[in-house]
Amino acid sequence: MKENMWIWFRNAVTIATLVLAPAARAAEVTYDLVHCGSMKPTVLEAREGVFVMVMDYYDIVASSTNKDWASATAHCGGHWRVVDGKESSGGVCKWVLPSGDTAVLEWKGTGPGEGSVVFLSGTGKLKGIQGGGPWKIVSNAKPADEGTSQRCVHSWGKYTLPES
Repeated sequence: MKENMWIWFRNAVTIATLVLAPAARAAEVTYDLVHCGSMKPTVLEAREGVFVMVMDYYDIVASSTNKDWASATAHCGGHWRVVDGKESSGGVCKWVLPSGDTAVLEWKGTGPGEGSVVFLSGTGKLKGIQGGGPWKIVSNAKPADEGTSQRCVHSWGKYTLPES
């Protein structure tokens, strides 16, 4: 009887370890931030049925619920195109945290002034980052200089990091 209880206990601990271990290996982190910046668009093509624009922009986090992302900066490149009435936008960003750790993400537009991001890679504390979430433009300002655009974006979501 004692031997059967011991076998049952050992099996239960093994199963619990296998089921719970993946959750213990990854840390889930939430982020909720507003980042603002300036963009310089360049129209590559503008003719009937085709409009293609590329953008180079820089951002800084203005507010964040995650202290690691406070005052983080980004350099992004993107595109917006309309071909035969079908709109598409997307690009990539490299974020640099005050610690020097970086994260690279891909963004896509899903509607006017909104979309989603997916983290692709990271360095330092962000090595192995996976996850993402939505974004939405929350303000557009009058351009400071002709040919530029200034705006603020609300981004929020979750990511996981491998256990260190």
